[in-house]
Amino acid sequence: MHLRPHQGEHLIWTSLEADGSPWFQATFHPGTGLLMESTDREVGLSLEKLLRAAPEEARRSILKSQHLRIQADFNRDWGLGSSATLVWLVASLLKTSPYPLLDASFGGSGYDLACAAAAGPIVYQRNQGKPSSTPVALPEDILDHLFFVYSGKKQNSREGIKLYRSKKDSHTFAQDMHQLSIELTKARTVDAFSACLQAIEEKVSGHLMLNSLKDFYPDYPGILKPMGAWGGDFFLAFGPPEKTRSYFESKGFFPVWQANEVMLNY
Repeated sequence: MHLRPHQGEHLIWTSLEADGSPWFQATFHPGTGLLMESTDREVGLSLEKLLRAAPEEARRSILKSQHLRIQADFNRDWGLGSSATLVWLVASLLKTSPYPLLDASFGGSGYDLACAAAAGPIVYQRNQGKPSSTPVALPEDILDHLFFVYSGKKQNSREGIKLYRSKKDSHTFAQDMHQLSIELTKARTVDAFSACLQAIEEKVSGHLMLNSLKDFYPDYPGILKPMGAWGGDFFLAFGPPEKTRSYFESKGFFPVWQANEVMLNY
């Protein structure tokens, strides 16, 4: 993210692909945060909500007569929490809390937002609207078995949240998931981690009444778990390091990353 002054009074916003080519541009009023013009109105209105949720004084003092350029360093189709990363970057620029900005714009639990600022694995929860995250150390042997596989499919996070909220007994389900998540972080062996992950996958697919990923790949010698909005972008594969990458690449999945390949500063 780069901010530089320009001759006009408004905020100019430019979003760039990983190769530097622009895919979106807009102009905003720095005082009100209102969208003035854009190349994609739907995207522009989402950013308008984000900017208008920030304190007016911060908008006027930091964004007036500025050109904000944001460049992705990965393929946007991958869906690597790009919305949450954007919220975190804008909040850092405006020196304000990112969570009210998230609530007013893209919505969600804030888990992706906590990950945007994390240097490694975390456990995240939000009690009565208050977010908290705790760093977690995973044994090297477990990380060696952990892979992220790009499905090539897109899933709308808002639709995933809507599906979850439509289910009954979500409070009980959330409590059960919290306990299973704690057990997962305490696992010190591959077998213990695998058992917890399998229990979580069965719990989620049962509650949402969705097919398990393993139903589609029954010969994979490990555990499969959807990520994101329960089915889009990447899914998690936990299995033999010597077989997992070749198994999914042989089926046309790319990229396939081992956990250590994408975890920063860990």
